[in-house]
Amino acid sequence: MSGTPTREDPIQQAPKQTDLYVVPSGDEGVGYLSLLKNGNFFRFFLAQAVSSLGDWIGVIAIAVLAQTVFDSTAAVGVVMIARVLPGFVVGPLGGVLADRWDRKRTMVLADALRAAIVFSLPFVPNLAYFVVASAALESLTLVWGPAKDSSLPHFVPRAQLIHANSLSLIAVYGPWPLASIMFASLSAIGGFLAANVEVLRGLSDSPEALALWVDSITFLFSAVMISTLSITSSRTRARTFDLEEVRRDLIEGLLFVRDHDQVRPWMLGIAFTFTAAGGVFSLGPEFVKEILEESSSAFGLVMGFFGTGMIIGLLASGLLAKRIKKDVLFSSTIMLLGTGLIALAGTSNLSFALPIAGALGFFGGVGYSIGYALMQATTEEELRGRTFGA
Repeated sequence: MSGTPTREDPIQQAPKQTDLYVVPSGDEGVGYLSLLKNGNFFRFFLAQAVSSLGDWIGVIAIAVLAQTVFDSTAAVGVVMIARVLPGFVVGPLGGVLADRWDRKRTMVLADALRAAIVFSLPFVPNLAYFVVASAALESLTLVWGPAKDSSLPHFVPRAQLIHANSLSLIAVYGPWPLASIMFASLSAIGGFLAANVEVLRGLSDSPEALALWVDSITFLFSAVMISTLSITSSRTRARTFDLEEVRRDLIEGLLFVRDHDQVRPWMLGIAFTFTAAGGVFSLGPEFVKEILEESSSAFGLVMGFFGTGMIIGLLASGLLAKRIKKDVLFSSTIMLLGTGLIALAGTSNLSFALPIAGALGFFGGVGYSIGYALMQATTEEELRGRTFGA
């Protein structure tokens, strides 16, 4: 995108680029229903929803399989750590690759590799392999993510970016509650098949393997859906993989995020939304037990209210953005997140904690969606992948 949008409303002020968008920008027909009628976006949405469902199932299944195979809580911890560590290195690098490689091919390849790795896990009961596979899965996700986020403005009108981000985030986080139910069901089905189907006797030792195989199918489905999208190729191209050029691209992207007077605070704001959610997740079990003096099931209720509030916030963000300037709305949600965390920390009663957790989810959902839309409309095409990688 050429030029820097004014601070009044970056999404509305950003200049049009007809070569990047399937339909022109405008407020006509802005809404979730009209957006889902966009064939490109609908397939994109399906790919995210199905693969996210599989990914959530996979996270649970890998942890349970590690516990079953190695009979060690420490082994589970090592495997889960391997899912976290790549974010510190591969995240920014994934943005570089999203700017240098064909984004559609990158997403399709990442999905295919994730499917193969997940499918192989039950056949290689080795802790080192589990660790390497977990790190590889997360690394591929961190490459897939920036390619996905930076591709969205290619087939969604600028006026619908907020709605599109809301639906995309719902596709990512919405399947989370369903995943636990599906995992339990698939494990039970795996046990039944092991007892009744001769060729599947091996499932008797690890019935959760069936959940992993279903997970691999969801990634293949995503690869097929993404392959059908019409996405304009990235402008930056590398004929060869030059490490020096990659290093320069990485530094350029980080300097852009650091120095841009709009992107920098938006990036920090999005980080704060994650911090608020992380605080609820990481401190929640102990808070519920020691402060609220409730059982562990109460933590599930807190998370349920938090997740429900987040979904409502994502859906409401488009409506709110029509009435409040986007940057003002974004800043306000960050302040309200902080206020909500203080309020949650100050309560000692579950009946008060639940609505506060719901409000926290709501503010986080609105802030996340608006922040992404602001950066997508403001960031130049050549730097968009690296921005979202950061």
